Amino acid sequence: MIQLWKLSGVNAMLPLVHRSPFRRVFFVFVFLLSGSISAVRASAPTPTPTPTPTPTPGQLDTTFVPAPGTNDAVNVVIPQPDGKVIAAGRFTFANNVARNRIARFNSNGSLDTTFDPGTGADGEITAAVLQPDGRIVVAGRFTSFNGFTHNCICRLNANGSVDQTFGLGSGINTALALALQTDGRIIVGGQFSNVDLTPRFNLARLNNDGSVDLNFDPVNGPSGDVNAIVIQPDGRIVIGGTFIGYNGFARGGVARVLGNGALDPSFDSGVGTGGNVFALALQHNGQIVLGGRFAQYSGTNRTFIARVFGDGSLDFGFNPVPNSWVQSLAVEPDDRILVGGFFIGINTVGRNRIARLNTNGSVDLTFDPGAGCVGALTNDATQVRSIALQQFGRILAGGIFTNYDNQLRDNIVRLFDNAAPVAYDFNQDGKPDYVLYNAVTHQTAVWYLNNNVFVGSAFGPTLPADWKVVGVADFDGDGRPDYLLFNSTSHQTAIWYLSGTTFVSSAFGPSLPNGWDLAALGDFNQDGKPDY
Repeated sequence: MIQLWKLSGVNAMLPLVHRSPFRRVFFVFVFLLSGSISAVRASAPTPTPTPTPTPTPGQLDTTFVPAPGTNDAVNVVIPQPDGKVIAAGRFTFANNVARNRIARFNSNGSLDTTFDPGTGADGEITAAVLQPDGRIVVAGRFTSFNGFTHNCICRLNANGSVDQTFGLGSGINTALALALQTDGRIIVGGQFSNVDLTPRFNLARLNNDGSVDLNFDPVNGPSGDVNAIVIQPDGRIVIGGTFIGYNGFARGGVARVLGNGALDPSFDSGVGTGGNVFALALQHNGQIVLGGRFAQYSGTNRTFIARVFGDGSLDFGFNPVPNSWVQSLAVEPDDRILVGGFFIGINTVGRNRIARLNTNGSVDLTFDPGAGCVGALTNDATQVRSIALQQFGRILAGGIFTNYDNQLRDNIVRLFDNAAPVAYDFNQDGKPDYVLYNAVTHQTAVWYLNNNVFVGSAFGPTLPADWKVVGVADFDGDGRPDYLLFNSTSHQTAIWYLSGTTFVSSAFGPSLPNGWDLAALGDFNQDGKPDY
C-alpha cells in the first residue's frame, strides 16, 4: 500500500495536527545524538510563522542598488557563482569610479574594488564569457587592455588584471560574439577575414591559450557578421547574424556548425530570416529561439522573434509580435523566455523593453515590469541588450536606460523571478547535479554536471549517525534545493535548509508510522510545495 502525505509550507502535514517547531542546528545535532527528540518536541510550543511577502516576478530587486550604475551602455551582464555581477560594454565609469568598459559589482550593487582592470579596454566590449576558474574572456572593438596590445580579444584574471598566458598575436578585426565550450576552447564570431594571420571568415575557434584552433576550419564560413553563438549539449554550434549563406549554402541569419567547423546539413534554415539575428537561446527540448530585426522566416511572417525546431524548420505555433527589435534572450528552467530589446509592447501588451513569454509565445502576464526601462544617458534609444539568470531567483538586465519602473538604475538592474527551480540544481545553472553520500563518514557531496559531463564538486554537510538523505527539494521557497533526511530507526523526517552546499538551518518533519518507509518526493497536489 502506498500513501501520500501532503505538506503545507515546509514541514506541516495535512490533515494531521502534528506540527514540528524549528530548531537551531546545534539543537538538531544534540537531540539527534542524545535520543531526546520526542520529549523536547512534545514540550515545545509550536511557533506561528510570519509570512514573507512574495515579490512579483519582474519587480525591481531593491537589494541590488548600483549607485547609480554606469555612464554608458552595458552590453553584457554575467552573474558569478558567488553572487557578484560582471558588466561590460561602452561605459567609462561604474558607480562614479573610472572603469573602462568592464566592472564588477557586489551582490548588493556596490562596486567591487577587488576587481581592478586598470585603464581597461580602449574601445567597446561587445561580448564576454566567464570561465569555470573565474577568468573572463572579453571581446570587442578595442586594440589594447590596460596598456597591453590585444586586438579585439583578451582574457582577464579574476581580479581584473590581464592574463598574459592568453595571447592571439595580431588578433581579430572585430569580435562580436563569444561562447565557451566545455573543454575550455572558445568560439569567436564577428566581422573578420583572418585571426592572427590565419584565414577565418567571421567564425573561428581558439584554444585555451588563445591560439587559433586549426582543427576548426569553416573554410569560407558565414557570408556576413556573426552576432550570437550558442552551443548545444551535443557540442554542435548554432550561430546567428547578418549572413545569408555558410560556405556556399543558403543559410539566412541562422546556421548550425559541427565541431570541425563544417556546416551541419541536418539543420537547414534555407533563406531563414535573411540575416539580422542578434540573439539566440536554446530551450530544453532542443528548439532554438531567434531574436533580431527581421520580418519573416523562410517566407512566413515572423516579426523580430521566431522559434525553430532542431532541423531548422519554423515552429508555426510560436508567433509573438514585438513592435520593435529584439536584442537579447534568456530561457528559464521551465522554458519560459525572457526577451529584451527596443520594443514597448508585445502582442499589444505594454512591455517597456523587457518581457517574459510563455512557452506558446503568449505574453506571461505574471511577469510585470511596471513602467519597465526608460531613459538614456546618451543619444541612443532606450533598450535592453543583455539578460542573464542569476541564482536564487533573480534576473539581471543591462542596456541603455536610466530608470526601471520609475526607480533610478543607470544601464544595469536586477529583478525578481519565479521560474520553477530545477530539482537538484545546486549551482543554479539550470541543470541537475548529483548528491553523493558516504555511509562510513556520513559526509555528503555534490557533483556539478553539465548534462552528463562532470564540471566540479563541493562537500555538503555531514549527517548525524542513523540519518540519510532521501530526497532534495526546495522546502522553504528560496529557489535553492534542501535536503530531506530520514532516520530509519526512529522513523523521524527532517529538513536541512541549504544555501548551495552550506547548511543554514533545520526543521523536523512528520514522523512516519511503524512499518512505513519514505519512498519519494513530489508535488502531488499541485500546490507548488513538495510532498512525501
